Amino acid sequence: MGNADISQSSISIESDLGFHIKTTEQQENSASSMQKHEHENKKSFALNNRACCKEGIPFVIYRILLDDWELKEDFDDSIMELRSIRIVEFPFIFTNFIPESVRNFEELSNVCLYELFTKCTLTSNLEPVVVRARKRTCLEPWAIGLITFISLIVLAVCIGLIVHYVRYNQRKTHNYYSTLSFTSDKLYDEFGKEASESFTEMSQKIESMVKNAFHKSPLRREFVKSHIIKFSQEDHGVLAHMLLIFRFRSTEDIETINKRIENILHEKLQEAVGPPQLNPESVEIKKINKTETDNFLNSCCGTRRSKARQSVRIVGGTEVEEGEWPWQTSLQWDGAHRCGATLINDTWLVSAAHCFRRYTDPTRWTASFGVTVRPPKMKHNVRRIIVHEKYKYPSHDYDIALVELSKPVSYTNVVHKVCLPDASHEFHPGDEMFVTGFGALQNDGYSQNHLRQVQVDLIPTDICNEPQIYNNAITPRMVCAGYLKGRRDACQGDSGGPLVSSDARDIWYLVGIVSWGEECGQPNKPGVYTRVTAFRDWIASKTGI
Repeated sequence: MGNADISQSSISIESDLGFHIKTTEQQENSASSMQKHEHENKKSFALNNRACCKEGIPFVIYRILLDDWELKEDFDDSIMELRSIRIVEFPFIFTNFIPESVRNFEELSNVCLYELFTKCTLTSNLEPVVVRARKRTCLEPWAIGLITFISLIVLAVCIGLIVHYVRYNQRKTHNYYSTLSFTSDKLYDEFGKEASESFTEMSQKIESMVKNAFHKSPLRREFVKSHIIKFSQEDHGVLAHMLLIFRFRSTEDIETINKRIENILHEKLQEAVGPPQLNPESVEIKKINKTETDNFLNSCCGTRRSKARQSVRIVGGTEVEEGEWPWQTSLQWDGAHRCGATLINDTWLVSAAHCFRRYTDPTRWTASFGVTVRPPKMKHNVRRIIVHEKYKYPSHDYDIALVELSKPVSYTNVVHKVCLPDASHEFHPGDEMFVTGFGALQNDGYSQNHLRQVQVDLIPTDICNEPQIYNNAITPRMVCAGYLKGRRDACQGDSGGPLVSSDARDIWYLVGIVSWGEECGQPNKPGVYTRVTAFRDWIASKTGI
């Protein structure tokens, strides 16, 4: 402690449990007196009051930071190798006053406590370090074996409980094909056509009745959804064909599940209030596997495998996953991507007329499906191309064309058709809409190999026709979508691709066809699309769809 003089020190034993150190330091005011006695005091350590202590009582070793190397011979650093002491911060340990019998620390529990007294003055720090001696205790072999045995039993029980819990609570999807007879005051021709407004309305009503029936039953947690596939006409009414999807514990019996579902439909549908008027006794169900379920869903228009993620525009947007937009098509001239298109049934595509202005030979066109241009998920040749009769370049009006494939497409989870809306269907600002394509990421850029998507807003025609936007260039056969601030838009190579929106049943409809715009993603220059509802009758006249 510098020039401090340790005037008195004492170490006292306080029972068998430990010890207490009291130190009082007094500083000499006279520097000359200190210097006179310093060297002698460094060597004046004495061992006193030697008395044996009980087992487990600590002994004291002095830890010293030396600045006087003449005392080096008084310190033995061999104690650093002793396994009973761990001191790494000091190079020397003062051990002169520890007997030789203690040096090896082999029988540390029998060491006696020595009280060390000194009145020396050191220029270095002197502080006691307490090391408690502990007696080694070893368990008997039989005790070790017993502890191991008990531990293994506890571990086995825990694993068994976890396995039982996981197996009991693991749920498995069960799919059913069901038919249900009903009568309605509406004519079958009004709702029998898939994707028509009457079809959607009738589907929503019946699906809601089935949903309520199960939500009021003991199977409310197991029921997932019902989905109308189609309607068919019969002698005394209409037959609804639908999928029922449940999730049951994997331990439940299949036959028991089937009976419970049938009983609930027979009982709870009696309470359903029409129209339509259901006939619960006509309910039939049949368990189907995943492949059959997929085939039913894929035969329906507008179904998707996953929900779209919001992203910035296709110009710098995000790539999509397989099956997110199963109707997206790449139209390729001599193997190179030129435009997008949309699958509207197994043999027909709809696209933009301007894509075929200079490329009219159908034999040089091919249509590929999937989220990548190369390699494609599926590829078909083109039989013929029908451009709208009123399309006249450079006008953007009537920018629509139909493409017939050389053979039908086999629907899969990742390739199937979109729904076409009725001519009377209205889409509104605020409806969720997405545009997809393989187009460029910036104006005058290159097309992309991986499909991209962007969410856009429908913009009212009167706003789009304002002088600072498109100055009355938007006709009733066009629709604007995007953002007036820019940044989200389609671009070159996206032409002919789909603008789609979903209804309350999560069924997706073709709203527009990518047509034109001023550059890509510019402020006050949203994308302009061909309005599909304006050409619904024309499409039907050419394709029969």
